[in-house]
This record gives sequence, C-alpha cells and structure tokens, in this order.
Amino acid sequence: MAGAGLIEVLVAVLLLAIGGLSVAMAQATALRRTQGAMLSTTAVHASASLADAMRANHQAVLDGAYNTAGELCAATGGAGGDLAQQDLRRWVDALAAGMDARAAVCGAVDCQAGSCQLEVSWDDARAAGRDSAPRTSLVLGIAP
Repeated sequence: MAGAGLIEVLVAVLLLAIGGLSVAMAQATALRRTQGAMLSTTAVHASASLADAMRANHQAVLDGAYNTAGELCAATGGAGGDLAQQDLRRWVDALAAGMDARAAVCGAVDCQAGSCQLEVSWDDARAAGRDSAPRTSLVLGIAP
C-alpha cells in the first residue's frame, strides 16, 4: 500500500490535465464562433445603412441605379458619381472597414419591381476553424 497514494495523485493530475485541455479547446471554439458572429453583425449593420439610403433615394432604386453587375469587392471610383454610386461606395467601404482583411468581403445588390436583395459574402475560414472554408453569404430582402 506504500505506492497507492502516489498512483491516486497521478490519476488525479491526469484527470485535471484532460479537463484543462477540454476547457482550452472550448474557449478556442467559442472565440472562433464569436469572430463569425461579429462578421455577420458587421454585414447586417452596413447593409441596413445601405437599405436606409435606398429608402431615401427611392426613385433611383426604381430606375435600377443601385443594381450591381455582379459583386462589388472594393469601392471603385472617386468621390464623384451620383448618390446611388456614393451610397454603394460607402456600403463597400463600411463592409471592408468592419471585417478582417482576410475575409475578402464582397457585396451585390439586385432590385426588381421595387423589391431589392442585398447579398454580402465573405470568407469565414477562421470561424470554421479551417484554412479554407466555403464563403459565408448573408442575403437581406428589402422593399425600399
């Protein structure tokens, strides 16, 4: 019985180490998920701002001035252009500023018959916990 106390201590240390590693893994997963949630929140806030601008410029929405030919991944042009172009530029700038540069965020707007769809897509590999992950997309429907 002389070595029984030592074995009990070793088993207790082993169990404590396994528990500590489990807590560390759970914390790392929570941090990744928080990053993904933050990117989604940024996309929603920036898109809500664009939706408000589109409601204020309703005639341009009806004329198709907000429609993008595919995805906008970077603001194009200078400070000039009409109000719709300026709103789109501010939207893309807000998305890029609020997200990690590795997210490679892009956005698209498609308006038809007075109803619009705003789509924001980004690389969410960090939240997925992998080096490469399918792009995450957020689609918002609005009726300006």
